[in-house]
Amino acid sequence: MPKIASIDIGTNTALMLISEYNESRFSFFEDYYEIPRIGQGVANSGVISDQKTELLKTVLLNFKKIAEQKGVERFLISGTNAFRIARNSSEVIAKVKSSTNLEIQVLSGEEEARLSYLGATWLNEGENFIVIDIGGGSTELIKGTKNKISQSVSLPLGVVALTESFGRKVPPVFNDMDKLQAEVYKVFKNIPLTVNGDEKVIAVAGTPTTLAAIKAGLTIYDENSIEGFVLKNHELQEFSKVLNNMSSDKILSNYPIVKGREDVITAGNIILSMLGNYLGIKEIQVSTRGLRYGMLFEYIRLHSQT
Repeated sequence: MPKIASIDIGTNTALMLISEYNESRFSFFEDYYEIPRIGQGVANSGVISDQKTELLKTVLLNFKKIAEQKGVERFLISGTNAFRIARNSSEVIAKVKSSTNLEIQVLSGEEEARLSYLGATWLNEGENFIVIDIGGGSTELIKGTKNKISQSVSLPLGVVALTESFGRKVPPVFNDMDKLQAEVYKVFKNIPLTVNGDEKVIAVAGTPTTLAAIKAGLTIYDENSIEGFVLKNHELQEFSKVLNNMSSDKILSNYPIVKGREDVITAGNIILSMLGNYLGIKEIQVSTRGLRYGMLFEYIRLHSQT
């Protein structure tokens, strides 16, 4: 089977995983990331800007160059919430394909949830799972077993959108927490999931991985050091107050955070901790394996002859 590059283009981040699958075994190479934030302003304007489209072209051309140098022959590329809500998505996808010869597949919220669940649980020990995927423009919640999803929902709540709607550039970042929490809980009322208490709760994407790096006391962000790290919800609640009273520059200088996430991590921490409160979740296991892994595992499952 050829080497594969799976690329996840989110509202805030673009991630690429290069991997190989031979003789029923995976070989994972380095992850690559850029933060083009293509979903900036999309919630209000309804379009992905020309500037962000050009930036996305540059990011994908760079990814393509790296991947081809490593012998990649197959590209799997997904677009998520920003592409779902922007009315010029088709135009942006056509421009990107014309410049890069790479085609973006826009995932529905349900498909994104399914693939994120697959990525988080495929190599994870356990029987019953709840997976939380907090993105830039949406949050996916999925419940199921190792082999079957029983409940899932895609919520219109993400770190970029929440920061743009309620945040400020100076601390306190969210100066009306009562209003913010009321709006978030309105969205949570659409959650159909029930928590029994026997599920392993796994969180993927930039918010939990960044928080894990901070709580683990890392000086430099390192994925290998945070896979499986457990976040305690009562600590996240307290940390929300700390982050809310720090500027983005101070967060970036004080913590092992990838540049481009410093201004949205406060919103992410708030969403994750409020979600824990709402569902009665006390501990959350962090995984670095999300959507891009799910895309890879799905491809392997459909094309492997072994």
